[in-house]
Amino acid sequence: MWQFLLGRMIEKATIRTNPSVCLQVRYTQSNCKSCQNACPYQAISIDRSKVEIESERCDQCGICSHVCPTQTFHLESEMLSGYEKKIHDKETACFTCQKQGEDSDIILPCLNVFTPEWIMMATLKKYRYNCIGMKKFVKIVM
Repeated sequence: MWQFLLGRMIEKATIRTNPSVCLQVRYTQSNCKSCQNACPYQAISIDRSKVEIESERCDQCGICSHVCPTQTFHLESEMLSGYEKKIHDKETACFTCQKQGEDSDIILPCLNVFTPEWIMMATLKKYRYNCIGMKKFVKIVM
């Protein structure tokens, strides 16, 4: 059942953004435009506080996620598929951000990308989860 639901989630997956790591958002002097220059649909706009993708223009091609030097963009489908395997391979799945991560953890680019789908994947695999200090990590124990 979890494989069916994961497949449905991947079908509906979109590109997610983490503006807090974008060079233009973090550094007012930055003139990085890698994603904007690479986007064939001109769907990306960045001001000094946010990164926006115009959904009516975006084709979900993922070019932005591959050219961005700071991983501001994430293809949700690639993330879900990759992390599903990591969840399956661990007895205890501890989700952390890159700053807090350890070797035994499942490191996400940022905990802002942690959604109910992550808990669903772990729960349907018969894990139980325990949210401990959401600012640092979410621990899922078998």
